[in-house]
Amino acid sequence: YHLVYGERRYGPYRTVQNALRGVSNSIHFVIGKRSPLTFLHAGAVEIEGSAVVFPGRSRWGKSMLVSSLVEEGCGYLSDEYAVLSPEGNVLPFSKPIRIRDGQEVTVDVNRVGASAPGGFPCAAVILTKYEHGTRWDPVPLSRGQATLETVSSALQSRDEPEQVLNAVAAMVANAWCYKGDRGCGEPTAAMIRGLLE
Repeated sequence: YHLVYGERRYGPYRTVQNALRGVSNSIHFVIGKRSPLTFLHAGAVEIEGSAVVFPGRSRWGKSMLVSSLVEEGCGYLSDEYAVLSPEGNVLPFSKPIRIRDGQEVTVDVNRVGASAPGGFPCAAVILTKYEHGTRWDPVPLSRGQATLETVSSALQSRDEPEQVLNAVAAMVANAWCYKGDRGCGEPTAAMIRGLLE
């Protein structure tokens, strides 16, 4: 299956369901690009009333990480976009989690999203990607480094750089910031709580 819009062609998609998901993702992208809120390409969970955000590119394993943390009792915020208010609070963007397994995609529809009026303050920003056989050993980042490395994850970074910079700087202002690749099953919720203590 292919989606065609004017001269542009999207796909191929193996199933009608994947083609419809492509339409949904495109709508989310357009909304994100035009929103007064900042859309970060990131996974996010809630731990004890605060958000933990995992900015990163596609295929960095954010969905698997978010899913495993939710199974451990963390609140589900997003596996695709962390939506930031101008004050830097993290708003949920809960939808079924997509887990890739090779070329196949399975959808986990059983994740109830966490929410709070005005969003959650950010407790940690963790820049991490999955690398087979790697042991997670995060190193602290300054808030300035975390801001610079996170800004490029925003949909609006080219169109609204001031909005993005302000929102990301506000998000990390009181957050612990770390960077480090991870292996299977890491980090656990207990590991993340340890970083926040």
